[in-house]
Amino acid sequence: MGNRHTDYSMSDPISIVSLLCEAMAEQGKDVKAQVNHRDKFGQTPLHRAALRGATICALNLLQKGASLEIKDNDGNTALSLALRESHDGCAMMFMQSNAPASCSVIKPLTPQDWIDYEKEKEKCKWVWENVVDLKEPKPDIRTAFRVVVDNNWQGIAYLMLEVAGLDFVEAIQATLESNKLDLAWTLLRKQRKDASLQKLDKKDRNLLHLLAIHSAKLWTQVVEEMTNYLVRRGVPADAVDSQGATPLHYAACNHNLAFCRFLWEHSPSSVDVADNDGVTPFAAVFSKTDTGIITLVEFFVSPSTCNVKNLDVCYKVRDNNEGDSGDTTTPLIEAAVSLSEKVVVDLLRHGASVNFPKHNGRTAVMEAVRNNTVDMVKVLMFGTDDRTIWATKETTDVDLALQDEDGKSVIHHCVNNRKYGSAENVDLLRFLAGFDAPLALRDSEGHTPLYYAKRQGSGVMRKVLEELLREEEARKDTEEPMEVDSGFTFVTSSDDLWEGPTPNPKADAENMLQEAKRQEKPADDDDDDEVGVDPAFRMEGAGKVYVDPETNIPYNILMSKVDVKYGMFGLNNFYKMQIIYHKAKELWVLFNRWGRVGDNGQHQRTPYNDARMATAEFKKIFKSKTGNEWENKDEFQKKPKKYALVMPEKNPENKRQQVSEVLKPLELTKCPASRLSKELQSFMKNITDVALLKSSMDYGSFRLDLDYMPFGRLSNETIEKAREILREIKTIVDTIDRYNLEGTEEKFEKVAELSNTYYMLMPMARYTYERIKPLNEASDIETHLTALYNLTELALASKILLGAQYKTKEINPLDYVYKSLGCRIELLDPTSDECQLILEYIHNSRGCQSFEVNGIFRVSRSGEADRFESCGVPGNHRLLWHGTNTVNMIGILKQGLRIAPPEASRSGWSLGKGIYTSDSLDKSMGYVSRRRDGAAFVFLCEVALGNVKSVDDRDYYETAPEGFDSVLLASREVPDPSEDVTTPYGAVVPAGVRITQNKEIYNSHSEYVVYKESQVLIRYIVQLKTTRRTYQSYRYRF
Repeated sequence: MGNRHTDYSMSDPISIVSLLCEAMAEQGKDVKAQVNHRDKFGQTPLHRAALRGATICALNLLQKGASLEIKDNDGNTALSLALRESHDGCAMMFMQSNAPASCSVIKPLTPQDWIDYEKEKEKCKWVWENVVDLKEPKPDIRTAFRVVVDNNWQGIAYLMLEVAGLDFVEAIQATLESNKLDLAWTLLRKQRKDASLQKLDKKDRNLLHLLAIHSAKLWTQVVEEMTNYLVRRGVPADAVDSQGATPLHYAACNHNLAFCRFLWEHSPSSVDVADNDGVTPFAAVFSKTDTGIITLVEFFVSPSTCNVKNLDVCYKVRDNNEGDSGDTTTPLIEAAVSLSEKVVVDLLRHGASVNFPKHNGRTAVMEAVRNNTVDMVKVLMFGTDDRTIWATKETTDVDLALQDEDGKSVIHHCVNNRKYGSAENVDLLRFLAGFDAPLALRDSEGHTPLYYAKRQGSGVMRKVLEELLREEEARKDTEEPMEVDSGFTFVTSSDDLWEGPTPNPKADAENMLQEAKRQEKPADDDDDDEVGVDPAFRMEGAGKVYVDPETNIPYNILMSKVDVKYGMFGLNNFYKMQIIYHKAKELWVLFNRWGRVGDNGQHQRTPYNDARMATAEFKKIFKSKTGNEWENKDEFQKKPKKYALVMPEKNPENKRQQVSEVLKPLELTKCPASRLSKELQSFMKNITDVALLKSSMDYGSFRLDLDYMPFGRLSNETIEKAREILREIKTIVDTIDRYNLEGTEEKFEKVAELSNTYYMLMPMARYTYERIKPLNEASDIETHLTALYNLTELALASKILLGAQYKTKEINPLDYVYKSLGCRIELLDPTSDECQLILEYIHNSRGCQSFEVNGIFRVSRSGEADRFESCGVPGNHRLLWHGTNTVNMIGILKQGLRIAPPEASRSGWSLGKGIYTSDSLDKSMGYVSRRRDGAAFVFLCEVALGNVKSVDDRDYYETAPEGFDSVLLASREVPDPSEDVTTPYGAVVPAGVRITQNKEIYNSHSEYVVYKESQVLIRYIVQLKTTRRTYQSYRYRF
């Protein structure tokens, strides 16, 4: 049947229905029983007719005895389904047939609704809980009359009210829910019975309750007339519903001042009524904060109006799903938490006690301290928001010696104001101490604030507390444990994830290469000696390079010459000659091509009828260009201002040998099962994507030929040899005076020779000698040095992956790579306070970046913590973002974040070669590249900034400026420093919302730079899924 029970398309097959009914009657069946038979969905034929709007069929079924009162499995009657699917004609007929008007119209949840909810729930798992507003889906349930009113079906409404006698309160409630106030007012005036107006709904609410709920902030003429009318007709203004709430509670909750005033005038005693949660109408005002709260508070506390005496009310707090959150609050605490300074002042002025606690014993001052809102603490203590008199005014009767149910004092909360980490606000600590807040009170576990300060990695609060405490008190606490709570611990151990010895990727990779070499077929050398025809020849028909029949030497030559008179960087010229025998035409064609190295140049074809004439001309040109006889070319001597001979053995084009790719994508289906967690396996799959790593070997102008140096054959030894050659070239180039090139031919020729040697080691894609110019320019050398540095990362990854491939039958490749990295990586619990702090940081610093967080991993690299500890920068540590390319992940996890070598290109390093980080995830995402599936990674590092030099321009630094440990490129916006959180291990997390610092600065995001690798400690990896391509900077990050 599929989904036919939900098919609401119009269809009215009366002929078939009538025939079936007649057939059942002829067969002697009970037709009434048949038409009321329910299927597995609880639906009768009448339900199906209603669903399809089959009015005639439905009428026929009713005549055969179909019941209008049967409900399907979802709770819908036939009338419900007709209304739900907007078949108003069918619904009208049901009402005329006396269908029960008081029924619910239910739109049930579909399996797809639950699938979507679970997907969204999974996404929200990695979203800061303070901004998640995800509720479990519920069926859409409305009364039948509500649906009718929503759709303005006046005829059906008339039948429901006048003919079916729909419950009056149900009707009014439906009109109010639909915001049809004029209709509600009309219905009220038509009702002649006071008893009907005084009836209650299922939650014991009268019509004043309902009007207060659904009128929100409205106080129109219609609302005013309705309220007066209801009171005149005997509807009590002080009635309580099943929740213990009066109409005044709901009007106060909606901040409807005029409605509150009306209800107070008609029932002054309502202001003292507390509902089942202990909420009074005055307390209900604080259920939300907006600009109207000030006038509402003034109304309730003013002697000329309500003059509420008891402002100190403790009541329960409801969660987002209207359930008991387990917490309580007070009006003063709510005002303080919402930063409503004027409201706090008003409450204190009218007698609210600054010391009145909620049920866990915390006062408003304690909550303000926990929120690190210093100004609010001062408002509570001085009773005014006038900053000019804070320094001179005496405090309120605030008692700073109070302790909550855990024995924590305001100083305890100042030292530890969060479950994970703390604001560590030393100024606030000194301020409280200045007003004689006890510094050495012990909590219920017997610990003083100093005990907790000693467990903080930064030591900031400890230092201040010891300074403030008297010596004898300080001595007492020195006996307490001195252990620092790092707040950075791993749940799993290495033994949980690995058995056996640590892998040896270098040896295993070499074994893999040797094994591949044994399996390779011998190369076919038959055609190795045949010289190819120049691609520019392009003459119709077959041809090949002519070989001297006596000497067996091909007439093929390549020459080069340096012309230092051409430009600042000189000119490398080439001249190429071939004699090409065209068999079809019996011609010997002398082919000449010449030009600047790096260009295609010009060419000429000269045909001859016999070989003798062609070779004679070939030899003549050779002598004129080189000053040497062709017959003596084996004893070639370079002549001044003549071309030099490029010997075949020195031409990389002739020396390259194709090799097969050894490294294959990881085979994860034919290996032992992984011992890593599901999430860690997914992470490892992303960073070990062989295809992605191979694709990254193209660095713009530096393009390796993968047929000659595939990814799996990358060798650090070869890369290092190539790097040494580049350094030698750079040494020569640096000695050339660009403004006086006289006598520098030998240097340029040496550069050309070394360049050829370099290209033999690092074969370039589509290489030909005359197309790739020598590395004469410093910028080209720097580009290649940078590319080699990048290749070093890939070579490391290549070796580890080759080792994993070699051991694939013994060890799962993901496990092998994980253990080879020498790291511990563990997924955080998204509900933990540690993870929530990071998610808060992500939320407030993501800017306009479009991505989802798929996981946050805690990371510990072997030996990195010790190196960091000894970096010599003990203070000002911050957790900062560092974006990177996915292909660098293996190298970074193995070797850490590195600084580019001095000889690498300066391009992109605006503040010098260092490690760049930012307090803006938006900024760091600019350096992130993603996989095709959108997966991307960002590091969150503890950076020892120490003494920071702030700059607003882009000065280039080789090292940190004298007297400083780091450089900060200042920005227009910064994270609110009052919301900084210091982790238990002592790093500040700038997790606050971004605020404008200096409008004159044009940089929108801050960047920090340190110039020593030891100043950076990788703490976390955030795995993202980008939903659009992220901008990639040209700067290459390590």
